[in-house]
Amino acid sequence: MKVIAELTGGFGNQLFAYACGYALAKKKGADLYINTYMADNGMSRELGIDELTIEYVERITYKYKRDFLNRAVFNKIRRRKAIGAKTKIFKENGNFVYHPEVFEQNGDVMLSGYWQSDKYFSEYADDLRRLFRPKKLSETAKKSIELIHSLGETVAVHIRRGDYLLADTNLRMEYFEDAMKIMEEKVGKVNYCFFSDDIAWVKENFGEKDNYYFISGQEDMSYIDEFFCMVECRHDITANSSFSWWAAYLNANPQKVVTAPIVSFWRGDFYPESWIKIESRIEQDVKNTSDKS
Repeated sequence: MKVIAELTGGFGNQLFAYACGYALAKKKGADLYINTYMADNGMSRELGIDELTIEYVERITYKYKRDFLNRAVFNKIRRRKAIGAKTKIFKENGNFVYHPEVFEQNGDVMLSGYWQSDKYFSEYADDLRRLFRPKKLSETAKKSIELIHSLGETVAVHIRRGDYLLADTNLRMEYFEDAMKIMEEKVGKVNYCFFSDDIAWVKENFGEKDNYYFISGQEDMSYIDEFFCMVECRHDITANSSFSWWAAYLNANPQKVVTAPIVSFWRGDFYPESWIKIESRIEQDVKNTSDKS
């Protein structure tokens, strides 16, 4: 049997797709392949998963051409030739929901979707922590990890802005304030390590305190570097982001405290049961409320 994990989306979504494919392959005693045609044809983000020590039998790709005539037909032919004539394509029916029928698949199959729930792969969490390791880290990242380890009880705080600002899906400040209160109640004295694609905004809005450490924004730090610095923190305040979801999930601290925002479609099966969920708002919610008033 052959299981093909179709990888698409950002780094966190690539990890979800691989993890689900890995779990199915393990359960069925099958060979695991990855399909990277989306990124290879510039239709998805770069393959950050290439920077990890993952295992698979073969990488499948094919040319996606924007033919003037019958492009859909010809692209389907190219895909079928690449994945195998008899390979079933099993598509996810709705995101952020667990679909146990994945594990009813027999014969060669390609999983097409995001598969965003730890219920697919929780029994293989230790395997994934071994596989999802960086091939290399910058010297800046190594020094940051040394700092994080020296600080005792550290909390990774992920604040995603960037593309979220365009869609008004960035979290309101109240979520982070509530999450920090929970951390101090449950853990006690903590040191906060901030990660963001807009670290200047974070410094301006959170201020600078003795127990605040701004890890993002350092020279020579890639997003892979930042991700594994997050993994090394002992606790996590995640954003509505699969990036910080995975950083928290790979955190190996058995006593970790993780907070997660319940907002929009980020709820239900998406979050592990042990995480503390906080009802939250995004900028879009506030604007919609204002429009109705």
